[in-house]
Amino acid sequence: MVEKNVVTLAAVTGQSRPTLMSATSTVTSAASSKYVAPHMRSGDRKPMDMSRLPTRDDSNTIRITNLSEDTQESDVSALCKPFGSLQRVYMARDRETNLCRGFAFVTYIDHEAAARAIQKLNGHGYDNLILTAEWAKTDPKQQ
Repeated sequence: MVEKNVVTLAAVTGQSRPTLMSATSTVTSAASSKYVAPHMRSGDRKPMDMSRLPTRDDSNTIRITNLSEDTQESDVSALCKPFGSLQRVYMARDRETNLCRGFAFVTYIDHEAAARAIQKLNGHGYDNLILTAEWAKTDPKQQ
């Protein structure tokens, strides 16, 4: 028969309900257990300054909507590549089915290439659907 070594520390920690802990735990760790955020754990470091992080420039980003469920990221890349060099392609996917949610964001290196893509892709027929292409709206929290 295996016996567990358990100590009740209700009187030591000052809690109204009994707390069961292993005998290897120390009383000081039980009395001073308080959550400390990861970036604050090593001494008295200041919180991380989020304004120093690099921000993404979305001025050359277009939003393409009315994509079919069967569309893959490579399809969007192939559709947009003739207008200029691509920096980033993001296609929204459903979490459960992993199918396309019907829209994608494409970031071009050059602003003129993005403008050409909007002009040519807006109203373009693709996979039996009529696409809509427009400038992506920036997040108002970032402005």
